[in-house]
Amino acid sequence: MSRSQLLPANIKLSVLSALIAFATSPFNPAIASTPIKPSLMHASSIDIDKMRHDEEFIETLGEYFASEKLDGIRAIWTGRELITRQGNPINAPAWFVAPLPKDMWLEGELWIAHQQFQQLSSIVRQKQPCNKEWQKVRLMVFDAPSLKSPFALRLQAIDEIIESIDMQHIQIAPQYEVSHYTELESLLDNLESQGGEGIMLHHKDSLYHPGKSQALIKIKPYQDAEAVIVGYEPGKGKYSGQMGAIWVVTPDNKRFKIGSGFSDQDRQSPPALGTIVQYRFNGYTDNGIPRFARFLRERSSPEV
Repeated sequence: MSRSQLLPANIKLSVLSALIAFATSPFNPAIASTPIKPSLMHASSIDIDKMRHDEEFIETLGEYFASEKLDGIRAIWTGRELITRQGNPINAPAWFVAPLPKDMWLEGELWIAHQQFQQLSSIVRQKQPCNKEWQKVRLMVFDAPSLKSPFALRLQAIDEIIESIDMQHIQIAPQYEVSHYTELESLLDNLESQGGEGIMLHHKDSLYHPGKSQALIKIKPYQDAEAVIVGYEPGKGKYSGQMGAIWVVTPDNKRFKIGSGFSDQDRQSPPALGTIVQYRFNGYTDNGIPRFARFLRERSSPEV
C-alpha cells in the first residue's frame, strides 16, 4: 500500500485536476523564469506549553498532518535547478537532481541524519560537489508549491511522483495523523529523544500561500534564534585557558552572553568574531534578553 492510500478518503479532487491547474501557475517553468528569491510559505510558531492550554486549537488537531521539523537545509526544485530559500543555486551532482520532475516545483529539506547539520552544510557549500559526500544526502520533499490544490491533495501528488522516481535519495517527508494532544506530545517526545527539533503541523485543506501562514505551524519544545559573535569571556575552573562564553548581538541589538552548549572542541577553538550562531532559549527576561541561552551551532549554510 502506498503512502497516498493512507490519506483521508473524503478527498474528492483528483491529482490530475491539480496538475492541470499547475499549467497556469506562476511556478510553471514553462511560463516563468527562476526567481531571484522564491516566494515560499513560512510557518507560524507556537510554544508547546501554551498550546497545551489552548483547548480550541487542540480540538482542531485532526485537521492537520504532522511531520518532523528536520534539521537540514531548505531546498526548492524549480523544474530546472535546486536552489536555497534565498534563491542561491545548490551545486548538487547531476545524478542527484536528474530524477526530479521537469514540469513542477518541489519543496523539501536536504538532510543527512539527526545532529549532522554541520556535515551537511559543508557538503552543500562546496562549489564542486563531491559524489561520495552527496551520497549521504537525501532530499526530503514536503510540499509542491506549484499545485493549486489543498495540502492533502498536494501530498498525494508528491507521494505518487516520488514512488515513480523510486530513488533512495529522494523521499517524501513522513506525515502523521494526530487527533489528540497526547498523540502530538508523544510524537514530539519521540522525535526529541532521537535528536529531532520539533514538529510541523500543516492544515490538510490549506492552499499554498507564500508568506507567513497560520495553516503551517511550527512546534518546538524550545525557542531558537540567531545572533552574531562580538566577544569572548575566558573560561574558569576546568575551562581555564579556554573559551568560557561568547558575547553575541541579536538583529534587534540585544547583547548577552552564551556560556553553555559548547563541546570541548568549541571551547578550545571557538567560532570567530563575526560568526552567526544559532542558539536555543526559553522565553525572555523583562529586558528582552533570551533566558537560558545555549549554543546550538554555527550558521554557515548558504541560507544565511
